[in-house]
Amino acid sequence: MFVFDVETLGVESNAVVLSAALVHFDPEQKPDYQTMLDGACFVKFKAKDQIERLKRTVDIGTLEWWKNQHEYIRHYRDWETDRKSVV
Repeated sequence: MFVFDVETLGVESNAVVLSAALVHFDPEQKPDYQTMLDGACFVKFKAKDQIERLKRTVDIGTLEWWKNQHEYIRHYRDWETDRKSVV
């Protein structure tokens, strides 16, 4: 089974994409969280480049939602360290 997840700064098709993750696992093996994490593929994308070069958009409500997430999650995201280029 594959699980694919994409994190964005909006819900429209032209929203900035922050990251993508893909993990493959056999549910019958009942892998634990760490095993799944170790086998996952993570990709982070540069928000500033998407905004400037690709004209992708940022939804202010989604940006506010991200700002209210746990500190660990905010630290993980590229946009948090380069916030001025996003808003």
